[in-house]
Amino acid sequence: MPLPLIKIIQALHWRYAVKIFNPKKKLAAADLNALLEAARLSPSSLGLLPYKIVVVENSAARKLIFEQASNQSKITEASHLLVFCTYRSYTRSFIDAFVDMFSKERHLSPEQTANLRKARRAFVKETSPKDLDEWAGDQAFIGLGILLASAAMVGIDAGPMGGFKPEVLDEILNLRRYNLRSRVLCALGYRSAEDAEAKAKKVRWPFKDFVIKIK
Repeated sequence: MPLPLIKIIQALHWRYAVKIFNPKKKLAAADLNALLEAARLSPSSLGLLPYKIVVVENSAARKLIFEQASNQSKITEASHLLVFCTYRSYTRSFIDAFVDMFSKERHLSPEQTANLRKARRAFVKETSPKDLDEWAGDQAFIGLGILLASAAMVGIDAGPMGGFKPEVLDEILNLRRYNLRSRVLCALGYRSAEDAEAKAKKVRWPFKDFVIKIK
């Protein structure tokens, strides 16, 4: 059922990039999985969803990430730490697996399947590695945005983060094993009463300066 737009706007006013989390308050597993599902259902160019979300549950790994990511306390104190990762390379097997899944779910004919496979393979072949990497990063940030908005609408706090060395984090989590590279972090949980940012006014460019209408 669609939510009233006013409720969505109110949730987005309520949310902010949490700096200090309450380490004693944990997300329920069902809530975490629902937010991950929201990200999975995000819009994605060509439907390929060219990224994965790694949930870092190992406390020792989170401490190592904390030490090389500007000592941001939310890395270790938040209920959960997510790492949005894109692929290092896009193999034919990756494309074929997607096409096979798509064909099965949409009941495509052999001819439709062949045409889809040809088009998706051509996209990867004709796009430079640099452009593919940028394209995949864009998709990952769409997923992050959907997750942040979804969390706000159910009263769950989040803190997206940069400020880390991807190559070091990749080594800590052994991401090369999965053909992945880290792009952005996101802490999930509940804000601490000690986080002064929670009461700070949200500052954005005025609506009239943000939106351009071409008639």
